Amino acid sequence: MKATNATSLSLQLRLAKLGAGFNALRYRNYRLYWVGQLISIIGTWMQSTAQAWLVFQMTGSAFSLGLVTTLQFLPVMLFSLIGGVIVDRLPKRRLMMITQSLLLIQAAIFGGLVASGAIQIWHIYLLAALQGMVNVVDNPARQAFPIELVAREDTGNAVALNSMLFNGARIIGPAIAGIVIATAGVAPALFLNAVSFIAVIFALAMMNPKGFYVRPVRQKQAALSDLVEGLSYARRSTVVLTILIVIGVIGTFGYNFSTVLPLIGGFVLHTWRSRLRRIIDCVGNWFFRRGIVCRLCPEHIHQAPFHWFNRLQSAARSIITLQCIHTVGRDTNRPGICWYSVHYHRQHATANQCA
Repeated sequence: MKATNATSLSLQLRLAKLGAGFNALRYRNYRLYWVGQLISIIGTWMQSTAQAWLVFQMTGSAFSLGLVTTLQFLPVMLFSLIGGVIVDRLPKRRLMMITQSLLLIQAAIFGGLVASGAIQIWHIYLLAALQGMVNVVDNPARQAFPIELVAREDTGNAVALNSMLFNGARIIGPAIAGIVIATAGVAPALFLNAVSFIAVIFALAMMNPKGFYVRPVRQKQAALSDLVEGLSYARRSTVVLTILIVIGVIGTFGYNFSTVLPLIGGFVLHTWRSRLRRIIDCVGNWFFRRGIVCRLCPEHIHQAPFHWFNRLQSAARSIITLQCIHTVGRDTNRPGICWYSVHYHRQHATANQCA
């Protein structure tokens, strides 16, 4: 009898803990935002997959594929600090409605050019650069807005759920894109991305501003002063500086690995179109699972078993990297891609939790 009661109590505690992992979804405004973002980011990953496949199909060039990615992310790298200052000074909800509308227009133009057969490689370069310029403001707005939708005690939960949302979309988006591209072509995938922005715009429009949680507002300073103050704080704070360095290294050497996946699929694994999505899904699947673990069991990240697991991942990644180098030209270890994604997302999710 005692054993039965203990088991029942343990189950109730686990269910309560599971429910606590989704506390932020209790807030209507955050639910609207989360669902809208899920649909929108799925569409974004669809366009990312379609764009990489289109460039590779048009040019067969690794340089062209890398150049598109450079043009898309260079504005973010150069001007994201300025974008953050702008976001701090303007209403985030209204700002996001503008940026999401601009991204909708960009995706619609992209799809129209492809559908009409008028698309040229310089069009893709220009559209990628325009997307990057909009993301200069859109990215910090999307990351900062959730803290205004939930109470302070649920802020960490909202941030973690956003991370899980992003990585869940990383699974679904390329999977849908692979199916659409294989059956209907690239243009429908781009048009679906354009339609996906309507979901987040509608969600933002449906929010109740009275339900926003206003944070204490500092005395406004000149934009340059805010920028210098933020950089000085990051330099003085060991924790923040460490997180920035870790994310910087990951972003430079790991985040854009998806750029080379079409090349690996085409030249190494000799898989095309629908099979390319399986490679991307391997990465996204592990990202999503790790995100769930970090959200529901954050305290385990600091326990000894996870430290040993992380060391095992590091060792496995090194071995698999050497194996992939050794076997290039013949075959590549697909589990190696999965293991790499586990190690990468461990660092990324842990950094988000610390921040």
